[in-house]
Amino acid sequence: MPWLQFRNPLDLSKASTLDLEVARESLRLRATQTVHSRWMIAIAATLTALAMSAAGDLAYALAWVLPIVFMAQWNASMCTQVLFHLETADAARLSRNQWQLWCMAFVNQTLVGLGVWWLGEGSNLEAAGFCTAVQLVYVGAAMVNGSTHPATFIAGAFSNLALTAAFWLTHGQGGMVVAVALAGVGLVMAKQSQQMAKSFSESMRMRFENQDLLAKLAAEKQVAEEATEFKSNFLATISHEIRTPISAILGMSYLTLKTDLNPKQREYVELVQQGAQHLTELVNQVLDFSKVEAHMMTLEYDRFSMQSVLDTSCALNADKAVAQGLTLRCERAPEVPEFVMGDSVRLGSVLMNYISNAIKFTPSGGVAVRCSLRERNGARVLLYFAVQDSGIGLTEEAKGRVFESFQQAEASTTRRYGGTGLGLAIAKKMAELMGGEVGVDSAPGAGSTFWFTAWFDEAGAQAADSGTEAPDLTSAVVHAAPAPVSPHPPVLSSQSREILGGIAALCNASDAQALAVWQHEAKLLEEALGDAYTPLHTAMGAYDWATAQTLLTQLGVRASQVVPTAPGRRTVLVVDDTPVNLTLLHELLAPHYRVLACNNGLRALQVAKDAQPDVILLDVMMPGMDGYAVCKRLKSSVQTQDIPLVFVTARSQPLDEEMGLRMGAADYIAKPISPPIVLARVRTQLAVQAAAEFLKDKAQYLKKEVARQTDEIKRLQDATILAMASMAETRDNETGAHIVRTQNYVQALALHLQKHPRFTDYLTDTQIDLLFKSAPLHDIGKVGIPDRILHKPSRLAADEMEVMKTHTTIGRNIIEIAERRLGHSVPFLACAKEIAYGHQEKWDGSGYPLGLAGDAITISARLMAVADVYDALISVRVYKPAFSHAKARDLILEGRGLHFDPDIVDAFTALDGEFQRIAHTYTDEVPSP
Repeated sequence: MPWLQFRNPLDLSKASTLDLEVARESLRLRATQTVHSRWMIAIAATLTALAMSAAGDLAYALAWVLPIVFMAQWNASMCTQVLFHLETADAARLSRNQWQLWCMAFVNQTLVGLGVWWLGEGSNLEAAGFCTAVQLVYVGAAMVNGSTHPATFIAGAFSNLALTAAFWLTHGQGGMVVAVALAGVGLVMAKQSQQMAKSFSESMRMRFENQDLLAKLAAEKQVAEEATEFKSNFLATISHEIRTPISAILGMSYLTLKTDLNPKQREYVELVQQGAQHLTELVNQVLDFSKVEAHMMTLEYDRFSMQSVLDTSCALNADKAVAQGLTLRCERAPEVPEFVMGDSVRLGSVLMNYISNAIKFTPSGGVAVRCSLRERNGARVLLYFAVQDSGIGLTEEAKGRVFESFQQAEASTTRRYGGTGLGLAIAKKMAELMGGEVGVDSAPGAGSTFWFTAWFDEAGAQAADSGTEAPDLTSAVVHAAPAPVSPHPPVLSSQSREILGGIAALCNASDAQALAVWQHEAKLLEEALGDAYTPLHTAMGAYDWATAQTLLTQLGVRASQVVPTAPGRRTVLVVDDTPVNLTLLHELLAPHYRVLACNNGLRALQVAKDAQPDVILLDVMMPGMDGYAVCKRLKSSVQTQDIPLVFVTARSQPLDEEMGLRMGAADYIAKPISPPIVLARVRTQLAVQAAAEFLKDKAQYLKKEVARQTDEIKRLQDATILAMASMAETRDNETGAHIVRTQNYVQALALHLQKHPRFTDYLTDTQIDLLFKSAPLHDIGKVGIPDRILHKPSRLAADEMEVMKTHTTIGRNIIEIAERRLGHSVPFLACAKEIAYGHQEKWDGSGYPLGLAGDAITISARLMAVADVYDALISVRVYKPAFSHAKARDLILEGRGLHFDPDIVDAFTALDGEFQRIAHTYTDEVPSP
């Protein structure tokens, strides 16, 4: 087009790189907005045409709308071409694009500005006003150009507003006001566009500067990561190598302290031991941290019990909590699955770290561990774990850095509580590996709640068998055949033969004292054995008792009959394939116990069976048969299953401990060992075993004694009840065995009605037993009735009958007096009181003493009413002969619903034969004439 040949006032040929990028982004924003707005412009123009056509101005409307729609489409096509070449455009092309969009904006705004002249022709001010409003909206929408390129916006806006203002200036004073307002709007928008453009340019400048900075940081980060990975790999390797010498330093320094040292030497060795202990803790944390940093820590995917991991984590910290006087509880929400698939080792590590920290920073109160379900996504579950304590709490500043590497909550905490600051950083990494996150809620002095989340796959309810299968005996350790002794065996003196006989006996018993005796007599034996000394010395030093036995047999040495042991010493069996570990544990334990030592699992099984040691210390990593297999065999044998077993191993992961404890181990000690802890744990196991044996015997004795005394108390109680009941009988000698029969009648009725809906809640087995015991006291109140009435040989007069009726109240009062003197309520007396007071009440309310009716009468009294009346009917009284069972039964049935509870009478009818049997069994003795 000819106008594109004009000189471009927006030349970018000398612009800086930053200015070119700002121009590129400006063009991108304006072109994108124009492409997207064409449909909005078309819709707005169409609605305007429809509105104006309703007023009869369709021709004018179309003449204005169609050019605008065409203009929007033309703008979109031009801007699409700009966007297509924008990324590769150089400075010259960017300049042309700037000029194209400037011209486009000017033409667009001019065309819109002319609309007010077209629609306002003939002083159609209403249409002109509508068009002016549309123009202002269009100018406002074009402000996007003001934020990126103010020259483009100002040129177009002033063209539009100037044409509109000129129209209104020709239409009187009102139009002048509109023109002035439009001029003000233009000035404000121009100023605003310049400010927006300045902000846009500055933001773009910051963006590109930041991109350059980020690129440099990314390069530096890559270099740092490579260095960190190398360092972490080195730490992961060297940390493993450090463990072994540390173990030796700890063990030997402890043994050295047991020897005679001068004060200065003792001080130096104690410092060595303290430093080694601190170094052990540091190496363990650095090892885990280096694994994380070197990306060597990967997740396992196994089935495990969530409750087991929670219980184990709490159990392993229970001693520390108890030592500080804290409570430690563990809660798992019901919706949390019992079995899940995931990494129980990492989960346990995070929990152990959280719980240990909570205990460390909690001087009083308690620690609570909670597990709940946060989210479910199909078979996957997001679990939420929280460890809440009542400790010192954290400040806002401390909360922001506790999960960072080598950070502590505060300097005073570091000095007081120690630590490297790696624990929580490692916990965070492990939680993130499991797809979760970590956090802490805390306030100074108000305790803390450390939490984390982790994803797991829900598993079935059947636990997998995680035990290690015990290998066959044929796969156990096989020792090389001993080197043959000289064809000319040495001639042994009686002294050397006696010493070797004692050593042979100790070897046969796998007693570690054999090595001590050998070392003590080494000089004498070396002279006596000659060439045979070296192979025997090698076998003894390796605790290879089988080889030593063979060599001694070849020398013609017979074991002594008796192994010399101190009386009353407890026996500890140590099993480890490393001689230095056996020596260390023997030296540690020998002053207190008899120590048996085995360097393989197969011999350990035989020694445990034969010697029946009091406790077994067992390594895990052994050739042939590992410690888990030995444990399983020991626990499956009746002869050895009750021997306490403690794993002593370098496998210190929570999953290893969980497996060992689940297989039946009583304790788990991680290497490098702490000698005081080993001694304390052995003492604890021996004390627990002794207590268990004592309690087992004591429990049997107490069980028999409690049963005997309970039976005696029961017989005494029954005798007391019968004595009280007989006291009433002795004053009313016509009743005979009445109390025994009624007792059995009540029991029979209660058992029959036990499953009846009206009585099932009341007639429990315990309550029926109380009814049976209490029934004999129903007439206890007769002891208070005068003899002239109680023994009157004829029917009682009305006033005498009133006195007789008081026996129910007298009976209740007697029992209440007994309760007050006892100082507490007795269940069978409470039941007896109900029966004594209410057994003369009637179902229809005509009874005494209260005239109760229906269910207001206690069940116990209703049962006794039937039993008492039936027995009175079939018994001889001064006022009547004994009725037959049939007549008595008919009279009871007549009283159904009147005198007696209908359901109880139905039970009586069903028990017809049983009542006859009871009456026949407990007949009255015939009185002497």
